[in-house]
Amino acid sequence: SLSRIRQHRAERTPDALRDHLVAMIAGRGEAPCRDGCLLINTVLEQSGLDEELADLARRYLEQIQAEFEAWIADMQAEGTLSASPDARRRARSLMCLIKGLRVMAREGTPREALEELIDDFMEGWRVA
Repeated sequence: SLSRIRQHRAERTPDALRDHLVAMIAGRGEAPCRDGCLLINTVLEQSGLDEELADLARRYLEQIQAEFEAWIADMQAEGTLSASPDARRRARSLMCLIKGLRVMAREGTPREALEELIDDFMEGWRVA
């Protein structure tokens, strides 16, 4: 949610972003949260059926992406995250990762494997 992103955003480091992603998939014990994402499910299931509802969900997902973009831009400005690619592209790829993690969690992928994917993704974001 936007409020959780804003809460984690106070710490402007890639580790804080990683912690946010891990918290997002956290379930109980070794199992990841398998609830999926109501917004993503709404876009997928309502497109072509209830465009008004699907558009509402799309707009909220765009707000989430914009919040990630601002967080990333803050990290880039502070030098805790490399400047390339730009914040917009990074936020878009981050949303792709999140959507994939949600699907994999629903499929039953173990939490440890999801965390490994997050680590692999974030590895390319570290400042050398």
